[in-house]
Amino acid sequence: FGKNESPLDFDKGLKLSSAQIDKDLALLAQYTGCIRTYSTLGLEMVPALARKHGLKMWLGAWVSSDPVLTRKEIAAMVALAKENADIIETVVVGNEALLRRDVSASQLIGYINEVKQALPQMKITYADVWEFWNQHPSVAPSVDRVTIHILPYWEDKPIEVERALLHVKNVYEEMKHKIPNKEIVIGETGWPSFGRMREGALPSAVNQAIFTRGFVKMAEENGWK
Repeated sequence: FGKNESPLDFDKGLKLSSAQIDKDLALLAQYTGCIRTYSTLGLEMVPALARKHGLKMWLGAWVSSDPVLTRKEIAAMVALAKENADIIETVVVGNEALLRRDVSASQLIGYINEVKQALPQMKITYADVWEFWNQHPSVAPSVDRVTIHILPYWEDKPIEVERALLHVKNVYEEMKHKIPNKEIVIGETGWPSFGRMREGALPSAVNQAIFTRGFVKMAEENGWK
């Protein structure tokens, strides 16, 4: 998405530009070997462009409270995954759908199992804030990887930047202990460069740089995905 564009604009007729995505992926390929998408509809061109730039993908389907739209997302993701199996590392069935209360755990597991049947050779995951994996322990057995989001600024009790990296490490270790038989992957983390202060958590470009550089160093040292 470009400036002032968002997924909410799809209903208003927004169509994403292949040229913009091509340009974005050329930049990203300088820093990473893999990208993650959150939905499929309107992004069908991404796998071909990712391949062009030597990128692997975590291909996502957006799971929402709308079952018709969710099924369209899943069908499009399955088709793209089959066509681009050489670059798809993992398929992501839903993002923070439990946090938003868009679906129940049993509904989510149903979608995951459908994708499993359609893509038996693929690694499958679901992504959510770490606490929601703990609140819905029935979901982990249905996936190959457990993808957690750890966002210290947005915690119910916000974590100041000085303690944020320790918080990430502690959460990661806790999740490994609670779900020992699955690979734990960090799907989102970060720090805002701008915005309102949440208790002791201050958004700033400096704090963002401190957190991001510290996190990358810590992830590399610990071999985290």
